[in-house]
Amino acid sequence: MYEAFLIMTTAMIFSKLLDCLSTLEWVTPHTETNPIAAPLMKRYGMRTTVWGFFLVCSALDVSWASLAYKSESPAIQALFLAAATLFTVGRTSVAHTNATGRFGKIEHAVVRVYNAWPRRR
Repeated sequence: MYEAFLIMTTAMIFSKLLDCLSTLEWVTPHTETNPIAAPLMKRYGMRTTVWGFFLVCSALDVSWASLAYKSESPAIQALFLAAATLFTVGRTSVAHTNATGRFGKIEHAVVRVYNAWPRRR
């Protein structure tokens, strides 16, 4: 089981690294769609914000993996591995979109949900 946690945690961190590198290469503060990151990029700069997000996400990934691994509940461990897989696929998909400028199936689905979400006006 340890190997599965190690592989998935490494995959999550690597996929975030790909996301960060593609963001630095292809995204500007004005084209960033993350409503939290865009103002931070404008205020603190691209590199500081992107690497700050990388450090925070990596620390969270390792923390969640550690907590799930130490849990005695097989359900929590399985849930972490499933969530880690989804995070990895999502982050890799975002990196691909950043690099190519084209949405994949995941992004199209996210945009549909986002556009259908009721907002306060």
